Amino acid sequence: MRPVQIFLIILIVLVIYQIFRKYRAKHFSFLNFLSWLIFWLIILAVIIWPDTSSFLARVFGVGRGADLMIYLGLIVIFYFLFYFTIKIYKLEHDLTKVVRHLALKEKEEKEN
Repeated sequence: MRPVQIFLIILIVLVIYQIFRKYRAKHFSFLNFLSWLIFWLIILAVIIWPDTSSFLARVFGVGRGADLMIYLGLIVIFYFLFYFTIKIYKLEHDLTKVVRHLALKEKEEKEN
């Protein structure tokens, strides 16, 4: 095993530990916990067995395993970009409703 693999394994184990801590502290839902755990376990598997990415690259018709990982990484990044854009839009919409409600309530109190 190469030094870079050992370093990355340690780093990912620390990230997984943080995921467990944040889930136990109720910072996110079980679905989020499971998604992040699976994501990091897949990355850990590719680091431990690097030939896996080359095999998968051949299966999908991609030149190298590293290229496949970059493509998959970009897909994941764009998915999260889309997901967070929707979340931000929903938060803005909810905040507008709350502010509108408070403004109307304040106006009612002033009139009475």
